[in-house]
Amino acid sequence: MRRTIIAMGLVGGLGLAAVACNGTLPFGLGGNGVALFLPADVSLDVSELPDTNASSSKNVNSALSITGVTAYDRTLLATGAITHEFQRVAHRVMALGGAIRNDFTSPDQTQIADDFMVNGVDVSYRADFAAFDIDGDGTPDGSGQATVEPVAVRIWVDRGSGFERFFCALVTKRPSGSNLGAGTIIVKPSAANGNDFSDLRIKLTWDRTDPSHKWNEAFIKGRLRQVYAMSRGRQRVDVRTAADGTIEKTVRSTNSLTNNPFGFDTVSFSTHFLRGSGAALISALATGGSAQMSFSNVCINLTDKSATTGGQCDAFDTQDVAFLDPAVGDETDFPADFPSEPTFTPPPTNVTNTTTGTTGTTSLNGQSPV
Repeated sequence: MRRTIIAMGLVGGLGLAAVACNGTLPFGLGGNGVALFLPADVSLDVSELPDTNASSSKNVNSALSITGVTAYDRTLLATGAITHEFQRVAHRVMALGGAIRNDFTSPDQTQIADDFMVNGVDVSYRADFAAFDIDGDGTPDGSGQATVEPVAVRIWVDRGSGFERFFCALVTKRPSGSNLGAGTIIVKPSAANGNDFSDLRIKLTWDRTDPSHKWNEAFIKGRLRQVYAMSRGRQRVDVRTAADGTIEKTVRSTNSLTNNPFGFDTVSFSTHFLRGSGAALISALATGGSAQMSFSNVCINLTDKSATTGGQCDAFDTQDVAFLDPAVGDETDFPADFPSEPTFTPPPTNVTNTTTGTTGTTSLNGQSPV
């Protein structure tokens, strides 16, 4: 048995390191002939947004209508908290899933069973790369191999009480030295990492194939941070790079929140930046709950969150700023073709040959000893 060791920070933590049992170059072929099939991280830089739970602002619930600087500040706080966290969770999940390529013994393998250590817990996993119907259209998706696009994979994990579904993915473009590819994952993070909230489910789609337009889109259900939870949510980050090298970013979020520091209920946010400008074009609509607000296309100063009138946002590219349509609510459900139990059972170790009486060892990844 080979073991992949994953050190993961607590929920809300910034640190993550993935160290596999046999070191390989990030995008090149490993010693087993298997290139990376899943990027370790697809986070997009949104450092202009604050990254805090803002739990000290709970007293704003007494204000029914929020306007001005207070509204602009809370828009940035809520958008930042949700966006930073869903990207952070995706980072942890994808680093863990991608690291199993180091447990292949041959590029022809289609099933792997092994262990990884997550925050001191020995977690058994089974990964099946057979094609399966991820989108429910009745047609199996995927090539059936980790080395051929599109790569389909389903991973089950066992933290000691039996196997459960961890995540499934369809990678339409594998990562390379030039970009991080494109694909979709649906995940229950807590199946592998007990530090994640047990009700959290995420469906994330990413695309890095066009250097002038990189994006993430996530559907979320459950508790994302200690003070942020939602019954359904949809988030998106778009980063566009112009021919002259200028970079503009748009972060959008539409959610039905069940918990947050501000008393919001159903809320949509849109925040657009030109990197280095010090300004943002923001819109928000919050209805229901104990705090409500409504404003559109207000240009603010990111330093003090006050509205500006000097034309700082006039030249912004606004093609991505419209509010997102709300999630239906079932986007984060695992597909029917991802059964609750693993699709295969690996051969046991130390199997006694009943004909000869001899004892041999079969590796956990299903490959016969050489």
